[in-house]
Amino acid sequence: MADVVQYKLERMVNELDDLERRGIFSRREIAEIVKQRRKFEYRLKRPSPLKQDYIAYIDYEKAIDALRILRKKAVTRELKKKDDGKGDIELWFQYLEFCRQRRHGHMKKVLAQVIRFHPKVPGVWIYAASWEFDHNLNAAAARALMQSGLRSCPHSEALWVEYLRMELTYLNKLSARRAALGDDVGALVSDPGRKSTQDLRREITPDQLFYAVQVYDKALKVLPSSAMFDLYIKFLMETIGRGGHSKSSTLSGSSGKYIDPVAHVLMIFDKAQSLGCISEDLACQHVSFLLQLGRLDDARNLAEKLCDGELSAAVNLWVLRLSIEMKRIITPSKADLSYVFDLIQNPLKKISVAQAENLWLMGLKYFSNHKHYFDKLVDISLSSLIRDGGSDDGFSLSSAIVNFVLQKDGIQSARDMYKRLFALPRPGLALYRNCIEIELNLASSAGAKKVNLVEARKIYEAALSTYDQDVSLWQDYHSMESKMGTSETAAAVHWRARKILKNNAKLLI
Repeated sequence: MADVVQYKLERMVNELDDLERRGIFSRREIAEIVKQRRKFEYRLKRPSPLKQDYIAYIDYEKAIDALRILRKKAVTRELKKKDDGKGDIELWFQYLEFCRQRRHGHMKKVLAQVIRFHPKVPGVWIYAASWEFDHNLNAAAARALMQSGLRSCPHSEALWVEYLRMELTYLNKLSARRAALGDDVGALVSDPGRKSTQDLRREITPDQLFYAVQVYDKALKVLPSSAMFDLYIKFLMETIGRGGHSKSSTLSGSSGKYIDPVAHVLMIFDKAQSLGCISEDLACQHVSFLLQLGRLDDARNLAEKLCDGELSAAVNLWVLRLSIEMKRIITPSKADLSYVFDLIQNPLKKISVAQAENLWLMGLKYFSNHKHYFDKLVDISLSSLIRDGGSDDGFSLSSAIVNFVLQKDGIQSARDMYKRLFALPRPGLALYRNCIEIELNLASSAGAKKVNLVEARKIYEAALSTYDQDVSLWQDYHSMESKMGTSETAAAVHWRARKILKNNAKLLI
């Protein structure tokens, strides 16, 4: 049954992705649609599905479709408002696509016209260069178009990115061609020491590397940005990976000059930082690269400098810094524990709970067996949750704390903890659901079924005091009573739900 339902849900992925991409439904709404469809599909796969199950499913899909139509009209109206001045270029692109598909030879003429009328639109130059490069296999013409486009739109990041990608694609094609020629020669003269076709394809010649570096350097002079530095560094990293270069390896070209790819990467990282283009991702790459080179002290110092400076709110960088410190300490002493706690509490107090998920999980896990520091983390979490509120879906810090306490100290301590968290101003629906799941899991595996059921009911009632319009919450409550309660308790929940939900009552079951 589960396989069939999963197969049906997977067939919906493209449709739902398209709805999210078009802005019709949010990611959260898509997740709720998937959840509801899964429930309906399971009901229909029961041995004796009810007519009411089909009707409820149909009504639900009708409601979703009606909402989709309304949202689509609203999005269309917004797009029309934003389309002033763009309609003309869109029409040109439609014309270009028509020429490309029909292949009647007008493409070159139309491209010349659109470039003449819209020279300041980067997409026009990208389209023209792509056609020359992919369709006509004319790399020289494509490069000339890109360079003309960059003269007209020198500050277009998209144009620079596509130009760099085209040049790298061209280099890869040259490498593949050289590999194929090398393979043909090798077929005539056997050389046991000769590299395979595969090895040659992975290489980039020194002259090719020099040319690529010049293009990247030019891009950085015109448009220094985090995205440009990221592309540059990824290219150099790929070069190192292809050639298997060590710290001291160099590549010499026909000009006699040489490049140490590793040293060049480090230089570009430093340049990004000096120009104020260091992003969180670039910073993490820099620290990670130093670790790969075995330069632990340099990596620690850099992480400390960045975390205490312009990237003080960069969660991933803090995670990397803390992981370095935690791995360095094999058997933590009291002083070590105090040091790590002082380090982690700094970002936890400043960064929102939703953003600091990995930091919280790392801290709770690290101090789970050290009660003093674990309790101090809980105190910090309470302040953060009062400030930011609990989560209705996604990561729930409150749930994570309850789960850690359950694993460490058992159900009674977990209950004490979640009741403490329920007393906060906005505990969040995710916490209620997590605690209900804990109680129901224990009820199904332990002998104290009645006790756990009573506790689950209390949590449902507490949740509904805030989320009484949440249809799925009523559905889950009714489902629990139907399976584990009595017909009377199930009927009572159903009656209350219909009374409170009113127009949404038809979606209840």
